[in-house]
Amino acid sequence: MKRLFSLAVAGAFALSAQAFTTGNHEAPYPVRQSFAREFGHVKTVNWAPVKDNLTKASFMLDDQEFTAFFDNAGDLVATTVSLQKHQLPIRLRLAIDAKLGSVLLSEMYYVEHSSETAYYFNAIKDGQTKTYQAFANGRMTEVQLGWKK
Repeated sequence: MKRLFSLAVAGAFALSAQAFTTGNHEAPYPVRQSFAREFGHVKTVNWAPVKDNLTKASFMLDDQEFTAFFDNAGDLVATTVSLQKHQLPIRLRLAIDAKLGSVLLSEMYYVEHSSETAYYFNAIKDGQTKTYQAFANGRMTEVQLGWKK
């Protein structure tokens, strides 16, 4: 799995890792510790297993929906942030309009990794849904994701 880097999120480290268990799934201890270091000031987190080796943490921060994925060792693999179309870079919005025409966009989010940010979204037209990976420069490709946020 390609290593993805986390978003720069300012956080306080005052809350303990034990305080982040909600729902029926309890994240592994190293995951809870890592979450506390990265997003310590978040009070409500929904944990869910994604695969045998991944845990998903869903939470709200500054009125935005975030999802963070951790491996069982507690390493942050990826952070996604839900978006609205108007929050996409202008060149990407123009490229979507030019290449896809009038489509309904859903499940828009971005993932920061190494030196660039990848945007993902579903385009729905005539009852068909296609998932795209795109970049700020307007480059887009249809993708089949192995997992969804």
